Amino acid sequence: MLVNDADFPWWYMEIPKTATTAITHALRTYFGKCCAPFAKHWPVLPDIKFYLNSKSLVSVRDPYSRAISCWQFFCDSDTVSLIEWLDTCKQKGFVDINIEARPQSYWLKLNVSDWDYEIRQEHVKQDLNKFWKDTVNRSDSEMQVKRLNTSDSGKWVNRVGKRVKRTKKWQEYYCPDSIKLVQEIYEEDFERLATYYDRDFNSTRRINVA
Repeated sequence: MLVNDADFPWWYMEIPKTATTAITHALRTYFGKCCAPFAKHWPVLPDIKFYLNSKSLVSVRDPYSRAISCWQFFCDSDTVSLIEWLDTCKQKGFVDINIEARPQSYWLKLNVSDWDYEIRQEHVKQDLNKFWKDTVNRSDSEMQVKRLNTSDSGKWVNRVGKRVKRTKKWQEYYCPDSIKLVQEIYEEDFERLATYYDRDFNSTRRINVA
């Protein structure tokens, strides 16, 4: 159960497939609760005035990596290819089971101002610890962050009830056509998150995290 609390000093926006399970687990472990004004991933706008004086944090992810995670989570990736899934999203939009795969910019623009902390899925421990140390004002303490619901564990069950175990790096699922589709579908994400993630698939800044 996520908590709405006007007196809490921070609030967290959960964008689907951005390590939200690990982050909410860590926040509840170290703060006792996770204050989020939105039901799990679903925007139900609160009275935003409650949160104007609180620090805000949001989790984000490389659009290419997130697209693979969404594809494997929202459909049977053994029968529906990545290109087929991306093309469906492009032609029909993010509807029905794919609604949580919509661009991260959908959630990012709900804040009335810039986000105070952006937690990158690829650097979740580093970014969460910056938030932790700033919040508790202690440099001698560190959050331990457990990776949960990882696709390489073999324990990940997707929305269609299928157990998923990724056996190769997410980059290896791509071809030129699927790269182009991601660039088109998630164009706004590449613009909004350009500080962290390059549109160029072969960027040397891109790292592999399951």
